[in-house]
Amino acid sequence: MRHPLRSVWVVESSAANPAAFAAGSSLVDTRFAVVDLETSGLSIEHNRLLQIGLVQVDASGHVHDSWSTFVRPRWWPIARVGPTDIHGIRIRDLRGAPRLGAVLQEFNERVAGCVIVAHNLDFDWGFLKISAGRSGNALPVGGRLCTLKMSRSLDPTRARSHRLSELCTYYGVEHAQPHHALSDAMATANVLPRLLQQANVTTTAQLERFVER
Repeated sequence: MRHPLRSVWVVESSAANPAAFAAGSSLVDTRFAVVDLETSGLSIEHNRLLQIGLVQVDASGHVHDSWSTFVRPRWWPIARVGPTDIHGIRIRDLRGAPRLGAVLQEFNERVAGCVIVAHNLDFDWGFLKISAGRSGNALPVGGRLCTLKMSRSLDPTRARSHRLSELCTYYGVEHAQPHHALSDAMATANVLPRLLQQANVTTTAQLERFVER
């Protein structure tokens, strides 16, 4: 039987109008757009984006918006979806999904004014950048935060693993379905406030040392 999340194409909750990121202010009004991708492989150059999940939260972890969609590859119907034993995505799941350009346009609208967050940001942002180039879309300009790098910085001796699944266990966070974009984004969104608390980050000025531009 499929996991309930697997049958969801687009998931939405009431969206808040995100506040702009203002250095030196309290984190109360800061919004974080936590993103996760599922792809046909690990090569940014040769593989394709198949699914994107996004959860918008505040610093306390309160969810303001969630969204997930499959992406229909341009080379449909001869698409290769990669390791289905890991992400569970099959060609039939992509049937009727929006094209990459429409997905990235929706993504841009939902992350406007937010700090973009991902676990292993280099991979996700790299995939988004090359996908944007292929589709002729621009990505938003603003702050980005990698929870993997942040977690490692709080454990300089590397006494423990910083994989998302391990962090969920460490912080007591539920991770309903690993390698499903929305589930991974939600798990990361739940880990984020724990990391902020552990790092004693309560203002955007304190957050700056973890933010990439």
